[in-house]
Amino acid sequence: MQSIEYRYMHDPLIKALVDSLEHHINALQLTPSEIRECAMLATIRYEQRRPPQGIMVQNWHIRPTVRRFVKPRSGLPKAEERSDDA
Repeated sequence: MQSIEYRYMHDPLIKALVDSLEHHINALQLTPSEIRECAMLATIRYEQRRPPQGIMVQNWHIRPTVRRFVKPRSGLPKAEERSDDA
């Protein structure tokens, strides 16, 4: 697993999120504990609102940066073969 520092330097999405959090810490005068608590609450609320997920995640739902490390199982449709109503 890559360190968050490595991901910050090489993943634009992670960099944007960290920079945004840092901006809000400064602008709102939040403590590190408060920002961690807010991030945890946001993830909890997100998980509670999502529809239930199965144990297996099909590879077309995985971010492209992760997809290259996942070997598709035989019998599953490839991303370009899936229908939008699946």
